[in-house]
Amino acid sequence: MKKTIAIAFSLLVSACAEGTPVVTQFNGNSVTIQRYMFAKPSYGSDPDVVAEANRICSAAGKRAEFASTQLDRQAHTANHLFLCL
Repeated sequence: MKKTIAIAFSLLVSACAEGTPVVTQFNGNSVTIQRYMFAKPSYGSDPDVVAEANRICSAAGKRAEFASTQLDRQAHTANHLFLCL
């Protein structure tokens, strides 16, 4: 029963957050944007992810430049690292 509830909750959370880029780390020199993925990962070329990275980096007077993507296929997420230059 607990396993069923946990699976249902994780699916509900994933469905609610689908498509929304989330800032998970920012230190003034770099920003990490996480996005749930249910299709082919974008590897930093997703316009919403790039726009969010630029928005965050602009707070430090810089622009975002894509550096790397780390996939977590089990959690269905992609973490995109951008440098703030």
